[in-house]
Order: sequence, then C-alpha cells, then structure tokens
Amino acid sequence: MNLGAPGPSLLGTWERTNPKNRHPSLAAFCLSSEDWRPRSISGCEDVCWGSNPAGARSMTGSNGKYCVLALIFCFSFSIPSFSQNSRDPHRFSCSNTECRVVRNFIKVHFCGASPFGNGPKDGCDIPVPKANALSATVTADFNCDWEARNSASQCKQSGEVPLEVRSKLLEQMHLAGLPNTVDQQVVFAIRTSKTTGARIVLANYDHATGDDLWLCEILAITAVNQPLSVLKKVVYQKTDFEVPTLTTWFPVDIFNLSGHEVFLFLGDAYEKHWFEAVEAKNGEYETAFTGLGYYL
Repeated sequence: MNLGAPGPSLLGTWERTNPKNRHPSLAAFCLSSEDWRPRSISGCEDVCWGSNPAGARSMTGSNGKYCVLALIFCFSFSIPSFSQNSRDPHRFSCSNTECRVVRNFIKVHFCGASPFGNGPKDGCDIPVPKANALSATVTADFNCDWEARNSASQCKQSGEVPLEVRSKLLEQMHLAGLPNTVDQQVVFAIRTSKTTGARIVLANYDHATGDDLWLCEILAITAVNQPLSVLKKVVYQKTDFEVPTLTTWFPVDIFNLSGHEVFLFLGDAYEKHWFEAVEAKNGEYETAFTGLGYYL
C-alpha cells in the first residue's frame, strides 16, 4: 500500500526540502563496565566509538575492551527495557511499565491516525501539534523550501536563538566537520521547558544542489547549570538528494512524567519516521522510548 506523500507533519520542515525520506543508520548500545546495565545515550557513542567527518569509526578510549564485550552482549541478548522489531531497528517493544507510560503518553498527545502508511500496526501519523498544546515553548524554529529557480534549498530562521546556545552548538558542528565559512547558513530549532528552563536544541545545516545534499546536525540538551549534552550527531557529509542514506532528528517537546523530565524528538530516515524520548535521571539522559510513527 502506498499512501503517497503524507499530510502536514512535524517532519514537514525537512520534507518540504526533500520529499523523499531517509534511510536508517543502525544504532549501537554501550553497556557500563561497572554493572552491565544499558548506558545512557549521552556519552555512549563518544566513549565506544570515535567518528571522523568521513563517517569512519574506530574503537577509542580506555573502555574499549568493555565496549567490545558490550556490543557482543547487545547483539546476542535482548536489551532489558526493549525488544527489537525485526523490520525496523529504530522501533523497540516496551518490556517495563516505565517505557509503556512514556509510549502511551506520546500516542495520546502526539499521534494522529493509527495505523498509518505501511505500518507498524500500532504506529501512527505524526501531525503538527498546536503550539499551545505543547508543554514546552517553541523558542526558535526554521523552515526549508526548495527553490526550483536556483535548484537549491533555502532555510529561514524564526524566533530567538540565545547567543550562548548558538556558540556551543556551532562549536559542536565544527567538531563534526562543518566548515566555519557556512556558519551563517546554520539554522536552529529550540524547545524550552516552561518549568525548568531546560532546552532540547537542534543545529541544522543542509544545502542541496542538483543530486547532492550536504548535511550536518547536532541534537542536544541544555539544562540550567549543566554542560551541553549531545544526543545525536550527523557529521558533515554528502548524501544523495533523492535517497539520502542518513538519519536526521528534530526536537518536539519536553514534559514531566513520574517525576522525570522527558525530552521528545523525531527520527527521520528514508521512508521511516519515529519518536524517541530520553529521560533526565541523576544528571544523565537515558533512553525511555523509541517507536510509533510509520514507514512507507
């Protein structure tokens, strides 16, 4: 079944630039060498793997031997809170109450028609929520359009981007390989908690010309009196405009469940769209849920 182009959605910011979607990149989970529990997202990838702008990865850090064992463990056994969907590596079935609470909240407040597209059966469309329905404030946003006359994408910034947030994100973009000569073309999306002032922030660079698409992204969390915590990173690289081979991200909301602050964002891969959520616990950010959405 092919429903054609989806209606207005949270993914519209990207889909207006490239109506095609993105291909998933497999994620790896690290385990703590102390107790063999799943590590939080924050810092996991940087400890176990080192990335260069060309996308090559190599084992780094003193925890290398533990990460090797961790990867073997993860691919051999199920992760305690999730069981993986064989068709889509970005969707996991909840296996504890905490995960189900987050999943149910997302489905009630952020899902549209269900099921949608070609699945999954419990998936859903991802409509644009009304700003006054969000728990967080939309501090900054951007919109990208394709200009046929110039055969290139153009992105426009709206809202306010605090200088310190901009500086920290650009620093991370440069570490990911983005040339500083294109800093003025970087756009930002920011969702700010109305209660704690914490932010989930995205710095995005995309430039499409002809069949080529150049991308770089940083998705991060900033909390009061806390350093920037990078959740997701797309190193500066070229991909195919029609069938991108990258996963990109977009912040959605921040809300409180069971005394924990939850940061919600979207994953966007080729013909696959899904929600991911992380929780703030003891100064770290742990995966709370990944799934729903749809694929084509």
